Amino acid sequence: MFGKAIAVIVAACASLVAAGDGCTSSTGSYVSIIQPAKGSSFSAGDSIKVVWDIINPSGSAYENLPLTLQIGNAANPLNVVVVASLTTSPASLYIGNLTASATIPSTITAGGNYTIEAQYKDVGTSDGLVCFSPQFTIKASTIATTAAAVSKTATTTSGASHVFGVASAGALIAGALAFM
Repeated sequence: MFGKAIAVIVAACASLVAAGDGCTSSTGSYVSIIQPAKGSSFSAGDSIKVVWDIINPSGSAYENLPLTLQIGNAANPLNVVVVASLTTSPASLYIGNLTASATIPSTITAGGNYTIEAQYKDVGTSDGLVCFSPQFTIKASTIATTAAAVSKTATTTSGASHVFGVASAGALIAGALAFM
């Protein structure tokens, strides 16, 4: 009897995984986001590549559905909170594209529970469907960190050194921007 209960639980878990975490369309197709990979790390302001696959493809009607990407805070996986919409390249994004690039907004707070949220409307029912990437980390922007350190240096010095500190801060920020 115990073995049968375990078999039922395993079957239920397998069906949840096969269903694409709740983003399965009425045709049985769903988006599986494979990049960013679980545990990846990015800085605010970085470019991010999002890659997905179509599981159980059901034809061109599904592949031509518009797709939007957002960054969500998944600290509570049962209640992912969108923190930013992503402007993607290509600008007009469809499920059949299978890849997109975007820039992580520099205003996002550093943390380790972020996910990419892909939204689209079901081809058969027009219901809104949402799929999630594995969780990844966003670190503080290196430019913001450098500017804050320079600002602190400039405000804690005095006299001629103070002027030098401000000039150096401008040079440091300009140099950092040149590498972007």
